[in-house]
Amino acid sequence: MKSKGIYWFVTSLYVILVAFSTVFTSMYSEAEKVVTFLQDQKAELLQDNTKLLAATVIANNHDGTDAFVLKNPLYTTSMTLSSASLDLSFYSVSEVKKDEFVDCLAILVTDLSIEDDASLINSDGYHELTATLGFSTTVTLGDTSARTFSETFITLFEDTSKLILIEFSKLVANEPIAFSEITLGYTLEDTGTTQPLGSVESSQLSLLSPENIEISQTYGETYATAPEIFYDSSYVSKLSSYNILYVKNVAIEILIIGPLTYFIFFHKHVRAKWKEKQALKKKDENAKYEAMKQEILNEPKEPKQ
Repeated sequence: MKSKGIYWFVTSLYVILVAFSTVFTSMYSEAEKVVTFLQDQKAELLQDNTKLLAATVIANNHDGTDAFVLKNPLYTTSMTLSSASLDLSFYSVSEVKKDEFVDCLAILVTDLSIEDDASLINSDGYHELTATLGFSTTVTLGDTSARTFSETFITLFEDTSKLILIEFSKLVANEPIAFSEITLGYTLEDTGTTQPLGSVESSQLSLLSPENIEISQTYGETYATAPEIFYDSSYVSKLSSYNILYVKNVAIEILIIGPLTYFIFFHKHVRAKWKEKQALKKKDENAKYEAMKQEILNEPKEPKQ
């Protein structure tokens, strides 16, 4: 009974490990799919911010969500310190899936350069850039309600390009939503505090109004043809073409787990069965040999002349 309990414990543990391995393979394949898709389009995307934003949104959702971008940025500026500089652009982006739209504000940083030796470099070798977003009223996003949010930029390809995407149409408030502050800074390594880089001028914040951000209200029915909009219908299908990576990685997993499963659970039984079969075969051969031997011994002998 004890050995049987151990067997079922080991079997259950092994099944759990295989399940975790399968989940990991799936997650790794999805990440590899997104990274490979973006890397293969890199040269094209870095030449056009609207293409970069559309492809990034599609890749980050990786669930069939499409995207279109208002070609003209809502606002652009530059920020310069003695030890750091960047170009900053704000774009209206809309995610679309099954004719449902989520309008977003994309905060895009390009040509970032930070020469401050005290700046934090994360485990990926990138600077950590943050934005403080202040609103004129308390807004709710998911389970969080506040008037000020601190968001960290994600890095696009290289440390010089970073992005924050705000799902603006998912913000909830009791009053009209308006930005009261947008400040950028980078993290210092020793203190973990933020070194300010600059702020968007108060007079320009009105350009980032809901009317300008929620472009699906204007282009929801014409985004595929409107001249003011960048839209490329091929990106979703291009991303889907990388599903072959799932097949590759699952095949590798099977090649590893298959033999391992055989040797852990079946090899002993197969070997025992083989030995039993060999023993029966040998026993049968011995029986035949003994029968032949007896037949020879029992044959009548001819008398000697």
